[in-house]
Amino acid sequence: MSRIPPAYGQIVPPHIKNLLIRPRLHHLGQQLLSHPITTVVAPAGYGKSVWVSSLLEEQDWPLTAWLNLEQRDGEPSNLLYHLIHAVKRVVPAFGTESLRTLTSLENLTRDWPVAVTAFLAELPLDRELVLVLDDVHLIHENEAACAILDRILRWLPDHIHLVLISRSNLPLKLYRQELNENLLEIRGSQLLFGIEEARSLFSLMGLTLTEEEIAAVHAWTEGWAVGLRLAGIYMKQSGDQPDKVIRASRQEDSRLYQYLSNELLATLPAHLKDFLLNSSLLPYLEAELCQAAFLCTDSLGMLEQLHRYGLLSRVEGRPVTWRIHHLIGAYLADRAGELLSPAYIGTVHSRAGAFFEQKGDIDRAIEQAVICADWPRAAHLIHHYGYDYFTGTGRLDGLFKWIGQLPEKLVAGDHWLLYYKGKSMMQIDDVEAITILSASMDCAVEKEDVKCEACCLLAMISSSVFSGDYKKGKELGRRLLAKPSLLTDPRSRGAALTAALWNAMYTDDLPQGLKLSRLALRLELNPEFKMNVLYMSAFIHYRLGNLSYARQLIEEALDMPFVQENERCLITGYTILILVVNFSEDHTSFEEICRQILRIGEKYHMPIHTGRVYLNLGYKNTRAGNFMEARRNFALTYDYFMAGGGTSIAIQAALLNMLPRIRTGENAGELLQETENLLARFQAFPYGQGIDYYTFTLGGIVALEAGELDLARQWFEKSAGRWRQNEAKQNLAATNLLLAHVHLLQGDEKAADSLLGQALGTAEAGQWVNFWEWNDETVYTMCRRAVLKNIHINWAVRLLSRWFPLRSRRELGCLLLSPHKQQRACAVSLFQDRAREEGMTVIYAFFLGGFRLFINGWEIDKKEWKTRRAEKLVKCLLADRRDHTKEELIEQLWPGSDLPAGDASLRTTLNYVRKVLAGSGADEDSVVLRRGKVYLNPRMEVYCDYEFFTAEVQQAVHYLETGSPYGVIALDQAVRLYRGTFLPEDVYEDWANPIRNQLYRRYLDALLKLAHAHYAQNNLTAALEACRQYLAAEPVDEPVVRLAMEILGQAGKRQKALSMYHELAVTMERDYDTVPEPETVKLYHLIRNGSE
Repeated sequence: MSRIPPAYGQIVPPHIKNLLIRPRLHHLGQQLLSHPITTVVAPAGYGKSVWVSSLLEEQDWPLTAWLNLEQRDGEPSNLLYHLIHAVKRVVPAFGTESLRTLTSLENLTRDWPVAVTAFLAELPLDRELVLVLDDVHLIHENEAACAILDRILRWLPDHIHLVLISRSNLPLKLYRQELNENLLEIRGSQLLFGIEEARSLFSLMGLTLTEEEIAAVHAWTEGWAVGLRLAGIYMKQSGDQPDKVIRASRQEDSRLYQYLSNELLATLPAHLKDFLLNSSLLPYLEAELCQAAFLCTDSLGMLEQLHRYGLLSRVEGRPVTWRIHHLIGAYLADRAGELLSPAYIGTVHSRAGAFFEQKGDIDRAIEQAVICADWPRAAHLIHHYGYDYFTGTGRLDGLFKWIGQLPEKLVAGDHWLLYYKGKSMMQIDDVEAITILSASMDCAVEKEDVKCEACCLLAMISSSVFSGDYKKGKELGRRLLAKPSLLTDPRSRGAALTAALWNAMYTDDLPQGLKLSRLALRLELNPEFKMNVLYMSAFIHYRLGNLSYARQLIEEALDMPFVQENERCLITGYTILILVVNFSEDHTSFEEICRQILRIGEKYHMPIHTGRVYLNLGYKNTRAGNFMEARRNFALTYDYFMAGGGTSIAIQAALLNMLPRIRTGENAGELLQETENLLARFQAFPYGQGIDYYTFTLGGIVALEAGELDLARQWFEKSAGRWRQNEAKQNLAATNLLLAHVHLLQGDEKAADSLLGQALGTAEAGQWVNFWEWNDETVYTMCRRAVLKNIHINWAVRLLSRWFPLRSRRELGCLLLSPHKQQRACAVSLFQDRAREEGMTVIYAFFLGGFRLFINGWEIDKKEWKTRRAEKLVKCLLADRRDHTKEELIEQLWPGSDLPAGDASLRTTLNYVRKVLAGSGADEDSVVLRRGKVYLNPRMEVYCDYEFFTAEVQQAVHYLETGSPYGVIALDQAVRLYRGTFLPEDVYEDWANPIRNQLYRRYLDALLKLAHAHYAQNNLTAALEACRQYLAAEPVDEPVVRLAMEILGQAGKRQKALSMYHELAVTMERDYDTVPEPETVKLYHLIRNGSE
């Protein structure tokens, strides 16, 4: 046996400067220690050895013996001798027996199992050891070496971990370890650097790069370790930017090419080297393709051999394909250009193109023609497959790319190529697309190609729609319908039908659109026309209020392969779907659709579609009361539509922004002039699709907010007439609701209730929980009135609970005392739904006119309190919801009691109160006693009628003072809430008297303001009723008596006015021994003299 001692470098791990510790791969290192056998297989440059050696730096890593194999280690004597010395380097006491056995064997080729057994037997038993064999691919063709490794694998002690590093798959018997789950396999894909690791590597090398530069280098190298390190070395030594380094690396004398040449081609057999060079000419590798392109009968065998060398990555599928790392592929392509003749390269591409065409992969067939500049062949393929493969399936991106590769002169002289160029340009520049399509159509007319002419017209219509030029789209549609010659071809008839449907949609002729839709949906149409029909039919049904069917049609279109392949078609469907989803309150779908539209809109720079997202977000936030966010949404909508040339929708967004501006503090009267200017400006940019009339509704909302009721009514009625004629149910319902509000504000309650019934009836039939024409005060006020008037009460309650949950529970709680069973049931459902959905207790307490308490909608019977102190305690805690001290409550409930006795009584009463409340559905800890303080559990939701009354009066007074048209109605509703004095049964309770007196004065003040407000509006009957209610409480309040006398006198009821004076005089003399004030006497004489 020849003893060749290993060089020191052969038995130590590799060490490189700037070693990067990779935390992302930490778990792989830990798995290595939990498996007896680990294989790390990847091509050259993947950082296999460097990564495994980096594990040795980890804390508590076991002793590691390392052997860098060479080809001479294929000899059993060298392999075993070097193995022993590798272990001996880290375990000095090791090797005595192994070396003795090794040297004693005369025929090691035959007796190597004895040496292996001795080697394994001498391995230390008292410690964990890792044994790494690097570059195993250098010896795997030697059968004896593989047999030695197989024996070591089979009898490896439990505490030893063997790691085999190789560039190619190992021809070892690993199946037993794999079945026993003792084998860990690590592949090259797991070792590729992520972008964060690339950043850390460059930082470690002292390089400062931007995020964009790091991303560029990472993309270029695909995370290949050697590529990243070489790029870093280039940049550090030359000071060049990454883009220059990438270009420099393509030069023959670059270190990258030198590395690839030395590590790849130099070691390959000639036949594999030739096959690999040929492979670089193809976009991907598969056996059948290689056979067709290279006329090679053993393509599969060649590919598998290269895969075993680690030069190809296998991609599972049908058929199986292989991939070359693109850096290696670029190097091979350059070498192929040097070593292979242009004629041969052209022949390979032609054969590959024919193969791809036969397989139906037209993109790659054209690509092969373009690569070898075979322009006639490329043009022929686009002609032959332009519709069926590209436009008919939505692959406009690919079509645009290949048209752009053709010589301009060739395209300009061919009307079909011009058509396909214009069609594919629709994704990028609508205006330029129409220009190109116009040129194509003129050429088609000249050549009498009716089919191409019809296709150009339809494409121009679609492009006009995409660009927001609906007026031009309408003109083109009429032109298509006006040419009978275009209807001789089935495809042209499909175009004409689509144009007619578009015309009906544009003019908002919904009945006609519905007829055409039914006809078109029954026909067999090509994918493009079918998509257009589905989209337009969906929009028409949406306008008619058939939301579920509209969504069904859109989703059918979105599922079409034609649409899936064309993001421009996809985004058009999404912009219709977002309307339906927004209206039906599907929040999850709404957010996902927004994301998709924004993604595609940003990708293709489509400001109008991006604007539609913000338009719908503005709708959503306006309904939700997020007015500042809505302002931002509508402002962005305006900017995006103006950038995209959609002036009409930009104006609509500005009108929609008026309500959020008013709600965030701007004066409605001042905004009314701006609104009128916008409406006048809109007339110059007609839009169609009913938007023209929708803008009048938006203007009416501003007029309503400004108190210009006649103008609001005029605009609402103009819109309602149009909606009624076109059967646009959604818009009609919303406009009727707004009109009902105007009528109510003008005092015509009968007309208001009639329109209210129509609006809610339509909404209930369509199961709509919102309205596009949105005014929060209108929706709330009219739905609240519907509840009080029993007008579609169930749907009104649903709308209130959806949009105004807190407000409706607070305000409609008064219906818990309603004499009408249905009203009570609706109020109970409001509280029960809240309690059930949120898992919380909801309390509504009545104090005005007498104490009554409801828990989750159900009343607690007075008998359940048993003691007055228990009820009194609850009243105190509800009326004054602060933390009460024990001493304070004891003094109120048990005055004069000593503290220990009072404390005991308080605790007993608290327990009883908790039981009563819990028996009605409240939490068991509804009343809390903690650290000497008593208070209601803050998790409960508590409403009190007197607090609601106070808030409503304050809001109504604010409306009056700011000139809001809602003021009088709000004040009238507020005074109705005063059912009587505060806790009339507790007139001697000191704590209740201040609250009682304050509420009483507020009630009287509200009545007086209401009387004056009605009087100012010349509503004498209502003004007199407010005075009557006031005087019923304070009969000798002379200013109010005088006001009532004035009203009666103005109404022509002088005798009643005089009688009122006489009653006042008698009451004052009898009860107060005084006479009326001089002003009252003077008014009396004025009225009496006027009557005479």
